[in-house]
Amino acid sequence: QREYAPSNVVDTQAIDVEPTAAELDPKDVSGLQVIVAGGGMVGLWLALLLAAELRGRARIRVYELRWERGEDGRLRWKAGGAAQDGRRMQVASLPARLWSRLSPHVREEAMPAGSFAEAWPRSAEQARKGEGFARDMELGALEDGLLRAVQLEEFEAEVQLLPKAYDAAAHSSACDGDRFHLLVAADGEPAQ
Repeated sequence: QREYAPSNVVDTQAIDVEPTAAELDPKDVSGLQVIVAGGGMVGLWLALLLAAELRGRARIRVYELRWERGEDGRLRWKAGGAAQDGRRMQVASLPARLWSRLSPHVREEAMPAGSFAEAWPRSAEQARKGEGFARDMELGALEDGLLRAVQLEEFEAEVQLLPKAYDAAAHSSACDGDRFHLLVAADGEPAQ
């Protein structure tokens, strides 16, 4: 059983306000506000897909404590020691139905040639549908690529990247300031 330090637990009483019907109208996404707690593979992939699919109709804020600003002003992953390096060396297998949803230039930024291996065989049904092969990549290379891709100029209006933890203070600030419609917990436990 995992124990949580008090600083990692968010007081949910701050969000027990019932949303109005207008706030839940699925046809009106002009002001969709999304907070993603965790900027790893899942959080960044979600941010990219939402920004691309809801172009100009969403604002996505991604929090990640493991980022830092480089000399060029762009965010990058902090060096994390042996445990972090071990996690980033694990291989992620991405089915074609997932990676093919990215536009070609975003895909090239996130998954440049030579950074992945195509996994085969694929099923007869996948071949009939014309699906590509799954792509196997080291998790670190994928996270680096997704972080580069989400910083492309075309996503500046939709995605705000915050190199800090989404903790109780950040949650309280989000509740007091810009309201949000969806909070996504994409901050997985480190792999052992």
